[in-house]
Amino acid sequence: MIDACRGDQACAAAYPALADDWETVKRRFDGGPVEAEARHPRTGRRERVRISRGVFADGLRHLLYNIVEAWGARH
Repeated sequence: MIDACRGDQACAAAYPALADDWETVKRRFDGGPVEAEARHPRTGRRERVRISRGVFADGLRHLLYNIVEAWGARH
């Protein structure tokens, strides 16, 4: 993904620090689960949650699958 973005002029311009940002995200999980704020799906209230590296990776994987499927449907 990072290499593909570097090779795409529009993506590289929009996300010039993508590789550095990715390394920063990975380092944040080195100390264990990360706290974040998320909106509850039913109530809409903002709540504090703890996200493990595995849960984050799984969520990212699903997002990427959806992006790839959407892109493939257009091309």
